[in-house]
Amino acid sequence: MKALKLYGGIFGSVIILPTSTIVLFGFAMGSMFNQNASISTGLVLSALTLLGAFAVPPLTVLNYLNPNNSQSVSASIIVLGVGIISTVSLVFNIIDTGFNKVSIVVLIAALLILASGYLQLTKKE
Repeated sequence: MKALKLYGGIFGSVIILPTSTIVLFGFAMGSMFNQNASISTGLVLSALTLLGAFAVPPLTVLNYLNPNNSQSVSASIIVLGVGIISTVSLVFNIIDTGFNKVSIVVLIAALLILASGYLQLTKKE
C-alpha cells in the first residue's frame, strides 16, 4: 500500500502529463481550422487534468515524507480530485474519439492517481 500511495501518484502523473498535453494540442489544432469552435467539456477537463498533474508529484512526496503535516488533508484532496478529473476527462475523450490501446494506459494512470489520493486521504499504510 505504501508503494501505491507514493508511486501511484508519481507514475500516474508522468503518464497523464504528456497525454493531456497532446489532447489539448489536438483541441487547439482542431479549433484553428473550425470557425464555429467552442470550448467543450473535454477541453476544460483536459486543461484541469494537465494543471493538476503538475501538482500531484510534489504533494504526494510531501504527504509521504511527512504524513502529519498541516496541509496533508488539503494536499490529499487535491490529489484525489486530480484523479477524479483525469478519469472523467478520459471518459469524455473516449466518447469523442473511441476506445483504443492508449486509452487503457491512460485509464490505468488515472486510476493510480485516484488510488494514491484515496490512500493519502484515509492515511492507510
